[in-house]
Amino acid sequence: MRRRYSSVMGDAGSDATLERGTKALAADTDILLAISFGSVPQGRAGFESDIDVGVWLASGQIGPDHRAGLIRTIAAAPGRPVVGG
Repeated sequence: MRRRYSSVMGDAGSDATLERGTKALAADTDILLAISFGSVPQGRAGFESDIDVGVWLASGQIGPDHRAGLIRTIAAAPGRPVVGG
């Protein structure tokens, strides 16, 4: 049975998470647009919440190495789990 956590991060935590993620992604010149969605930007992130990010690339496609690199970058910046879907 999966445990549920009721604690919620405050807006300051969500803002800091988004700011770190934004700075990390800004270094990738192939990214035209990055959108964070889900619980973190809505200020509803809990202990087990991940960070959801969609990216639009100038190259129009992403190879497996680039994808893996983006996942590592996003995961390292906010210190939250990232699932590459």
